[in-house]
Amino acid sequence: MAASPDGQIIDGQIQRFIVMNLLKILLKFSKPILLTFLNVEINNVAIGSKKEKKKIYYGKNNIGEASLIQGEEQRQEGETINIFPGSKLPEANIVKIDTEGYEVEILNSIKFQPDIYLIEYHSADNRRFIDSHLTDYILIELQMRNYNYGITKYAKKSLIS
Repeated sequence: MAASPDGQIIDGQIQRFIVMNLLKILLKFSKPILLTFLNVEINNVAIGSKKEKKKIYYGKNNIGEASLIQGEEQRQEGETINIFPGSKLPEANIVKIDTEGYEVEILNSIKFQPDIYLIEYHSADNRRFIDSHLTDYILIELQMRNYNYGITKYAKKSLIS
């Protein structure tokens, strides 16, 4: 997920039914609260290396397991979504990558350097790639479920020093 300074959210895990439920919840609030959200644009796309249409597989247990890669945590069912080239992402200060195994492809396609990266990885090889790719960053936190799964948090070296 990436959020730009103008409120644009790009997230491949947002399926249509989630957007509809979010809108229903927002409509229950009073008008001033709803107006706060008018500057937010939600894009039902995934990030990849090129513009194309591809199937995103629904998660077996929850929406957070949706992925372009059908792994152990994904179902057969899914929907076709637009793939948005990472090179075209708007600049953001914080980038969260939680893509159920697609983290390397996305990280390779991003052309700007955010201040902070939050990345969930799904293999030891992906974890090593992430660390070697982010040479201008310092690993500030690592939470591991096991050697193949975990969450990394990186900050730009210039922010720390």
